[in-house]
Amino acid sequence: MADRAILVGIGGTGCKCLESMVHVIAAGLVQPECEMIFIDQDRANFCTGRAQRVAKTYSELQIGLGGSDNRTEEVFSTQLSTVDEILKRFIITLNWLENFI
Repeated sequence: MADRAILVGIGGTGCKCLESMVHVIAAGLVQPECEMIFIDQDRANFCTGRAQRVAKTYSELQIGLGGSDNRTEEVFSTQLSTVDEILKRFIITLNWLENFI
């Protein structure tokens, strides 16, 4: 079994599928780590924004429950990341490294 799942939603329908996957992930059916990529040329698309909000809410709820490391139950145990969160961590790391160069 793979250690990480990368899910890509393209357009409004793809983002609706990713929103549904967040609910599957919350039920503990995808383990242990999942990354979501939302691709939509229409930035104002309701479906894309809603899927991103659901993913963000899942991540915040998981942190509130103690994070994936402290979870012994299957529910809310999957670490979920979006491209925005991954890029933020990458930029923070680059900024930290610049202090030593």
